[in-house]
Amino acid sequence: DENNFLADTKDDGSFQFDEIGLTFNSKLTDELRAGLQFFARDLGDVGNNEPTLDWALLDYHYSDYLGARVGKLRPPVGFFNQSRDIDATRTFVFLPYSVYNDLFRDTFSSIVGAGLYGSARLGPLGSLSYQAQIGSTVSPTDGGVGKYMRGQSIPLEITNVEQGQIEVGQLMWNTPIDGLRFAGSYFSTQTVYEGAVAVPITV
Repeated sequence: DENNFLADTKDDGSFQFDEIGLTFNSKLTDELRAGLQFFARDLGDVGNNEPTLDWALLDYHYSDYLGARVGKLRPPVGFFNQSRDIDATRTFVFLPYSVYNDLFRDTFSSIVGAGLYGSARLGPLGSLSYQAQIGSTVSPTDGGVGKYMRGQSIPLEITNVEQGQIEVGQLMWNTPIDGLRFAGSYFSTQTVYEGAVAVPITV
């Protein structure tokens, strides 16, 4: 009750926090899998329960060492971005905010492109897995980033967003100790926001 967190919550709290997802998966052959997810959410004044295609992909698993995905993909950022909608993977409601910013989900949680992945066993040292993706995304002017900009001390009304190519990579070591793993993620892009600032002038 001391600040507004994700929504206008300071005075009376808010019921504007819900998510719903509908996921379809199909194994087309022994090596080829297809899947997609429809998703809607309400987070303060973001989302308003409008349904979107959250992700959709074709996944060809050639071997443990090499697989390929194409479509609208979840980038492998941190431990949970690719499984953030599966509540059973964690015991807490909010993921660490510095990595998984719920307000920016509609801009940074998926990319349209292609990727490679695989894993290799390291004997008594566990296993090592990798992912690499390249693609792009469409950043809505009225999405979470736009709402965030309008809420700053100097509000910016975004009129156009130019999103550059996105490059993502991850290397993960699954140690032989049960439950212990280490990972490093790389995410690179350039985004240009164009907008207008209303500055009051007293004469």
